[in-house]
Amino acid sequence: CIIGDNTVIGDNTIVRNSIIGHNLNLNDKIYQHCFVSTAGIDSASYTVRIVKKNHLFKSWPRYSYAGFWKRLIDILFAFIILLMSIPVFIIVALAIKYSSPGPVFFKHKRQGLHGKDFYCIKFRTMIVGADDIQDQLRKINEVDGPQFKMDDDPRVNAIGKFLRDTCIDEIPQFINVLKGEMSVIGPRPSPEKENTFCAYWRDARLSVRPGITGLWHVMR
Repeated sequence: CIIGDNTVIGDNTIVRNSIIGHNLNLNDKIYQHCFVSTAGIDSASYTVRIVKKNHLFKSWPRYSYAGFWKRLIDILFAFIILLMSIPVFIIVALAIKYSSPGPVFFKHKRQGLHGKDFYCIKFRTMIVGADDIQDQLRKINEVDGPQFKMDDDPRVNAIGKFLRDTCIDEIPQFINVLKGEMSVIGPRPSPEKENTFCAYWRDARLSVRPGITGLWHVMR
């Protein structure tokens, strides 16, 4: 973003990928991909995305399935899975420590319910500092858009490919489910860096908790 002199951004205002002029006072809205000046909003060269915050996220009655029962099912399911996975945690932790120096778990910041950041937990499948060299590999990225994916990623450690192919690396995400940061089923938890490149209407998916699995995971 570029923000001009003497412009005040209110506490309830979000500005993303926009140019904001001088001597303005912005409150209670979301400004995305737009140019705002004292003359108003210029849409000649920008796609204007202004949404009232109250209309951005969907809400449900407190004791509806989406508002209560789904969360209860998530807690029970995650607790059972984590209890059954204790031997897996021990074996995988030892394998990671033996095959690659660094921590057992990898935490990555993602956007969750209502856009709130949280740290998504996985078993570490890459070398330490893998994020720092991702930009160097961007030119051989195998998917388009802001995402990054390679079938033969050189950053993957000795046991990482097995953990990824079997999805065992995602078992620690059930800890995120217990904490209320994720759901068992829901949209993919994307980082803010990726979300800023998406169309504004995709923010509607932040009305629910991201999921360990879901339609995106099985039908990319």
